[in-house]
Amino acid sequence: MTDAMICVDLAGNILDWNRAAESLLGYASHEIVNQHLSTVYPKQLHYQIPIILDRVAKGLRLSNVNARVVHKNGGAFGVNLSFSPICKENGEVTRFYLVLRRIEEGKDIHILLEDAPQEEEGEGKRRTFEKLRLIILACLGSQQMTINQLATYAGINWKTVENHLTHLLGKGLVHEVFKSGYVRIFETTPSGREHLARAKAQGLKAQGQYNSTAYTGREEELP
Repeated sequence: MTDAMICVDLAGNILDWNRAAESLLGYASHEIVNQHLSTVYPKQLHYQIPIILDRVAKGLRLSNVNARVVHKNGGAFGVNLSFSPICKENGEVTRFYLVLRRIEEGKDIHILLEDAPQEEEGEGKRRTFEKLRLIILACLGSQQMTINQLATYAGINWKTVENHLTHLLGKGLVHEVFKSGYVRIFETTPSGREHLARAKAQGLKAQGQYNSTAYTGREEELP
C-alpha cells in the first residue's frame, strides 16, 4: 500500500498531496493544495508546526515523530510521521515531503529528536542528570508546559523528560497542575525557581539547545 505523502514548503503551505493522503485524510488534492498544514492538525497542537518547520529548515534530524491529525470529517487519529527534505545544490532546504502512516490509538503521541543529549556513566552521569534537570527548569520558566512541549523545546527524549520530572516532583521543584490519560502539564514551584537561580549563581548554568521563549499555553493561530 502506498504511503500518504504531503509536499510542504517551509512556511507550512501544502504544495502536493497524493491519493493515499486523500484516502487517509478525506480531502481531494484540489481541496487541500495551497492550504496550510494546520488545516489537518488539531488546534491545540498548532504550536508544534513552527517548531517542526524550523527544525526541518535547519536540517536537524527528526525521528519517530508521532502526532495527531484531523480528517476532513473532524475526527482525529494518530499517525507516525517521517520527513524527506528537498534541497538545493548548496544544501539549503526548500521544501519537504511528509510521509504519514496511521498508528494504533494506544500509542503515545510524542516527538523524539535524534540530537538529544547523551547520558554518561558514574559521576559524569550524575552531572549530566543535573544539567538535564536545569534545562527542564529553565524551559519551564514561569510557564505551564506538557512533557511533549518540554521535550521539543529542550531537544530531549520525551521519556527522559518524564523520568527527570518524576525526580523534580519528588524534590518539590515542579508541580503537576493537570493530569489525564492523554496529557500532563507541569510548572515550576517557587523552590524550583530558587534552585535554578542558585545553580546559575554558582556557575552551573543549564547547557543545551532550547528555546527560551516557552509556549505560553495559548493556541497559536497559524495562517
